[in-house]
Amino acid sequence: MQLTTLAQNFIAASPLISPLAIDATCGNGNDTIFLARLVGDDGHVYAFDTQAIAIQASQQYLITENFSRRASLHQISHTDILSVLPEFCMGNIGACMFNLGYLPGSDQLWTTQTLSTLGALEICSELLCIGGKMSVLCYPGHTTGAEETKAVVKWFKSLNSKRFGCAKPARSQNPKSPILLCLTRL
Repeated sequence: MQLTTLAQNFIAASPLISPLAIDATCGNGNDTIFLARLVGDDGHVYAFDTQAIAIQASQQYLITENFSRRASLHQISHTDILSVLPEFCMGNIGACMFNLGYLPGSDQLWTTQTLSTLGALEICSELLCIGGKMSVLCYPGHTTGAEETKAVVKWFKSLNSKRFGCAKPARSQNPKSPILLCLTRL
């Protein structure tokens, strides 16, 4: 089973505590659409990406699926999430997804960066409501991704186990294979 599917299964395993969600790296919109389905008509997804091509692709996908009203897209870094989230989202996010690395089919030199990712993880973990879930898919198969993955795994291991329940990382035996990390706010 693909790790993207495992990430979605983790998020969807139980009903969302809150119908508010974040796609911190919307890319081609796959997780944005998944979250838009999950939050329903009364919920909302806040999706972020720094690349205009990602925002355009995600917007088109939302239109095609008739979910435009369920999501808002923001062409900013995931470290700037707090600059656009409404106040009522603070501590009320039911799900958050990160799919790190580079946008498939685009310039592979344009990747998520370790420091901004760690900052965004810190912010998003605090935005989760009790019972809220976060998935992070890392790609250590390239130099930047290997550094980022190592730092993200270290960050997960440093979390307070009284505040966050972390699932054992999902990955294959190959150290260059993607890795999925999941947590639940306790």
